[in-house]
Amino acid sequence: MQGPHMSLLDMIETSATPGALQQIGARVGLSPEQLQSVIASVAPALAPKLAEHADNGGLDGTPTASAPPPPGTEEAAEHGNSVLASIFGSKDVSRSVAGDASAQTGIGVDKVKAVLPQLASIAAIAFLTHRASAEGGGGLGGLFASVEKGFGLP
Repeated sequence: MQGPHMSLLDMIETSATPGALQQIGARVGLSPEQLQSVIASVAPALAPKLAEHADNGGLDGTPTASAPPPPGTEEAAEHGNSVLASIFGSKDVSRSVAGDASAQTGIGVDKVKAVLPQLASIAAIAFLTHRASAEGGGGLGGLFASVEKGFGLP
């Protein structure tokens, strides 16, 4: 999978515990490959909004990687819905993102809607974790710039 949003995919995959993504996908009947295509298709919508929202302090209440809600749980779904509401501003935008992902991947929109909150939860925590490690490395500097580049930001 190529493209400027590969880094968000990498972040999601590395921050989720082993098997968590497969578990999330399996719960709604998606193969790992299908889930990966859903992640790749929602990354362009999620990435810039997550970065913008984090820059405005909007993700400050997000659990950290040391205490994330376990992926696949109701707690993670609630956290993900909260993240989606914060970054998109309305359920209509989330539905639109899910619809676009469904059209791009050929995967049913209900399945995309079912995994989107879980992916948003993991993505927000992954983003903050990477951002914190960049800040911990002596300021934002080049590391944060590379994270932003990975998110497809200028």
